[in-house]
Amino acid sequence: MALIKPNLMSLTRIIPIMFDLIIFSLITWRVTHLITEENGPDDIFVKLREKGYIFTCFYCLSVWTGVAVALIFSQNLLFGLAYSALAIVINVLHDKYVL
Repeated sequence: MALIKPNLMSLTRIIPIMFDLIIFSLITWRVTHLITEENGPDDIFVKLREKGYIFTCFYCLSVWTGVAVALIFSQNLLFGLAYSALAIVINVLHDKYVL
């Protein structure tokens, strides 16, 4: 039985993508959490949350924040959905274990 050797070329392509996924998902989580949960200077985020439902729902806002992060860093828009999904997982873990 032959051992399966990992292809180093594929690993060198996957690692930067995974690093980007983690970093941009953390950015998405932080910005979304800042807007939905924190007050901000001079209660600016409280006033923003009074404007509409999208600013109070973490799941809704994380989609838009993820797409914005993907656009800012010139990536495919589908990456924005991946950033949003991972940000939601981070938020669930944050709510369960930190709070």
